Amino acid sequence: NFIKENYSEKITLANASSLVNMSEGAFSTFFSQTTKRPFFSFLNEYRIKMARKLLSETDMRANEIGYACGYECLQFFYRQFMKYIECSPQGYRKKIHP
Repeated sequence: NFIKENYSEKITLANASSLVNMSEGAFSTFFSQTTKRPFFSFLNEYRIKMARKLLSETDMRANEIGYACGYECLQFFYRQFMKYIECSPQGYRKKIHP
């Protein structure tokens, strides 16, 4: 729920771990064991999921979407989008709205 409600903000391991009264290391280990992926991979997957939704449902520009989804660096947003979706945000939009 924390990620769902705050994905558009800067999220740190310290923020997340303090919510459950755990050290950063213990939280990171627990999260990885529970979800089978690291915390920041989970966060990036969620942010890209939301970016896909905005690309399909709005006419916002890709850079606006990157910032709206919590990415402070657009280059990182584009790299993450390519990593998970295997095309650029613009390419994704063209695929779903030919």
